[in-house]
Amino acid sequence: MSIQSQVTKNALISPEFYKIGPLAEALRTPTGLVFIFAEWSGVATLGWKVLTSVLSELEKLPPIWVIDADEFGPEMAVQLLNDLPQGKGEAYWLKNGKIIAKQSSLGDADRSRILANLNSLED
Repeated sequence: MSIQSQVTKNALISPEFYKIGPLAEALRTPTGLVFIFAEWSGVATLGWKVLTSVLSELEKLPPIWVIDADEFGPEMAVQLLNDLPQGKGEAYWLKNGKIIAKQSSLGDADRSRILANLNSLED
C-alpha cells in the first residue's frame, strides 16, 4: 500500500487539509505541523489517527505536512531536524520557521499536549 493510501485511510481529516511531500519543502513552512509517517509502524499509524482526531475538532487548521519516513536518510534528518526520527510518528511543530516542539508515540493521553502545541502556533 502506498504512503498516500495509508495516510488517507488512517486520517480523520480530509486530504484537503494536509499535504504529502518532501521533508525539505515541509520545513520551509513558516508555521505549521510536520508529521513523519512510517507506514510500517503501528505506533506511527496510531499517532496519525490521534493527531487527526484532535485536528478534526478544530475550526482552523495550521498547514500540515506528512512526510514518508522512508523518503530521507538519517543524515538528512539530523541536518534538517536536528533529530533522528525512530518511526514513532514524530510530530514537529513549526513557528517562525523553527521547530518549537516535538511529540512522538502519540496516544489518547497526549491530546491536551497536542492542543497546547497547536495553541502555541497562534501566540
